[in-house]
Order: sequence, then C-alpha cells, then structure tokens
Amino acid sequence: LDICGFRGCLIGDTDSIYDPKVMNCRLLLGIKGQLAELELNTIKSRLIAGRDNKAKRGELAVKLPVGLVRHQKKVEKDPNLEVQHIINLLFSTFFRVKSASATLNFFNQKVLLILRYNEFNKLCWKKPTRSDILCFLKNPAYAGTYAFGKTQSISCDKDFRKKRSKTMSQENWKYTIHNQYPCYISWEQYQQIQ
Repeated sequence: LDICGFRGCLIGDTDSIYDPKVMNCRLLLGIKGQLAELELNTIKSRLIAGRDNKAKRGELAVKLPVGLVRHQKKVEKDPNLEVQHIINLLFSTFFRVKSASATLNFFNQKVLLILRYNEFNKLCWKKPTRSDILCFLKNPAYAGTYAFGKTQSISCDKDFRKKRSKTMSQENWKYTIHNQYPCYISWEQYQQIQ
C-alpha cells in the first residue's frame, strides 16, 4: 500500500476503486486484507478438518503400493497373478532368510524383477535395490492396514519455505485402521519385520 500510494497507483476490486494516498481508502484496504486473510485461514482449517475426518474413517484415498489397486472405492489385490506371486515370494523369502540384504541377494541371484513406480508414476518391472525391498517390508498396507500420518513436514532451519519429510514412529501415526485392505502378510508378521 505504501508503494502504491507513493507511485500514485489506484487499487480496485469488484466493489470500488481505492486511492492508497487517502487515509479512508487505506483503512478500508487494510480491513479487507485482514478479513481475506482470516477467510483463507478458515477455509484451510475446514479443508484440513475434512481431510482428517475422511482419514479417521479410512475413506481418504491414499496412494496404494504396488500389488494393491483401487476399483470404485474398494481396494483389491492386483488382478495380475504374476504381481501377486512376486510380492508373496518377496515376503516368504524375507521370512526364510531374515534380512533385507539377503532377500535382495536371492532376487539378484535368481534374476527376478519387481514392479515399482517410475518417475512418471507408471508401473514398470525393474531390478530390485535394497531400498525397494525395504519399501515393501515397511509398508503396513501389505498387512491390510490403512495408515495415515506416517510422515510429518518440517521446515528447514535456514529456509522456512523449504520443507522436508520426517518419518514418524508407528505409535505416532495419526490414524491406523486394521483389516482395511486385502493382506499379503498378517499384522503380526508385519510387526516381526519391523
């Protein structure tokens, strides 16, 4: 407003045109600005509350991992039996060899590929990495559990606009609903893996 007043610019909205050099116009612009900011904050709060209510009921559509697909609000195992077989093989191998690295070695020795999402969010077969194996092992959706709030956005120290994601411990997840999805492993097996 100071710069507009100094340069002699007029500010207009659907109601009127204001001259920031005139005190009454500046007062009206200031009040309208405060009300608009309050309204945006109220809208944001309502949107977050609506999202949280859907998540509490397990109805918020979160991105599903490989092996689970959503058909008209219902989550099912991927109809491709090869995908189901690879995921079942990954978990059975892990329970047999008891380590993610050994599971990776088994897959590499047998030249087995796994499905992962690429940078364009398309499914593709690829050679597994240790982080790929860990993504399967750490995802509660494979145990049939809907989990919301597993990560939290935190502002970086130097630049408050940049945010990084922090993984929360299991007891700090916001909402957890068991038996929401079809299972590849049981919840007890998932807990053993963790």
